[in-house]
Amino acid sequence: MSLQIVTDFLNAFYKMMMEDRMSILPIYRNSSLLTYNGGNHAGVESIKKHLEGLSFKKISYNFDDYDAQPLHGGGILIVVAGELCMDDSDRFKFNQTFVLMPEGETWFIQNDVLKIIV
Repeated sequence: MSLQIVTDFLNAFYKMMMEDRMSILPIYRNSSLLTYNGGNHAGVESIKKHLEGLSFKKISYNFDDYDAQPLHGGGILIVVAGELCMDDSDRFKFNQTFVLMPEGETWFIQNDVLKIIV
């Protein structure tokens, strides 16, 4: 497992979320699962509807720390701790967990679990 893959992924993912959250859709697959504060979304269409339905216009992320482990089958488990701010309002702590899976020379998100800590 390359830590460079992990840092490149995290930097790209959070940048896309801040600039144009719909731009993250190509890194999900129909087998992907997203859990956002307890709400479950399976597959690209469901994840797209979820992203379109988010009420905030602007979001900023600051990830303070992360850990990563290799998974059987070549995947990578990533656990992130950080802070986010929606529409320049209050800041909230969050935890986000990803399972990345290899696909040829690229990676896709198989699992994505985000929990905002209020």
